[in-house]
Amino acid sequence: MGIVESAPGQGGNTYEDVIISRRPGSDHLMSVNADGFHSAAPARGPTLQNCEIAYTGDDLLNITPRMLVVIGRLSNRTLVVVDPEQGSVVREYARGDRVRLYRLNSHEVQAEVALSAGATRETDPALVALALAAPAKLNAEYGAHLVPSVRFTADDVWRLDFETDLPPAVQPYVSLGQCPAKGDFGGSVRNSSLHDGYARVALLKASGTQFVGNAAARSGGIHVMPEQNWLEGALDLRNVSLVDNVLEACGEPPILVDADATVMRNNTVQPGRAHSVVPGFAPTSETHQIASGFVSHVASSTHHRADVTSESLRVFDRTLSARSRAAGSTSR
Repeated sequence: MGIVESAPGQGGNTYEDVIISRRPGSDHLMSVNADGFHSAAPARGPTLQNCEIAYTGDDLLNITPRMLVVIGRLSNRTLVVVDPEQGSVVREYARGDRVRLYRLNSHEVQAEVALSAGATRETDPALVALALAAPAKLNAEYGAHLVPSVRFTADDVWRLDFETDLPPAVQPYVSLGQCPAKGDFGGSVRNSSLHDGYARVALLKASGTQFVGNAAARSGGIHVMPEQNWLEGALDLRNVSLVDNVLEACGEPPILVDADATVMRNNTVQPGRAHSVVPGFAPTSETHQIASGFVSHVASSTHHRADVTSESLRVFDRTLSARSRAAGSTSR
């Protein structure tokens, strides 16, 4: 990845005039092999201003909190959860923080309960074994549709103790958890250029994110929704703003929303050339099927990617932002 933010930490970092792209004159196919900018679960979201992200091997931009998976209920006030970030998310939890529990798949709120203490690492071999087997069980028995790359380790297993009793509905494998106050809230991307990515333009999965005055081109659109299949996104996603953006050749639909109180104003969509870095990449509505409030069965194979050499990409060089590259770059 180009730049990665992750918990633990308060976040709120600012990035100005950053370029993540192929080095000028380079014949490399891509700038980075994975996401260009990936922010996963700091308490506050990042601010990107006057940046360029391009020619990435995966999504251009992803701003997201993570989901906890309940794998054990030791008592009416104690849960065992898996933190996919090796505990870096729950390490930020403290006494009095309110954890919201949601039902798997439907994302219906089951409870919101205050913690009686911070999270505790769980080393019981039986519970660790449950965590290691959880992805397969969630897919086979509960229809979670987790992607194959979602795997858990012994470092992911933690115990949460609560001040009051949990309702009976909160159970292993059918409940997800988050602390809404600590999850990439309030990021901002402004006056930036995002183009020619191998997957999607922007995944705006954190509440309060503002995407304003940007130019996006030749990638798979903007997604405003949690993605349970990756265990990413705010399960009560809301208050995301998309204003004054220009999208060229960003698939159909170019903007996909499954969130509350989303503001979309004065965005311009231009059909343009319907492919990205990879010829034949043309996302359709089939790529964006929705089931129970999350993207279902979105895998690499649905993006109709084709093999390509760097020779066939030179035609896109004229589309690069006119912004000077003298400000510095992150590139191969």
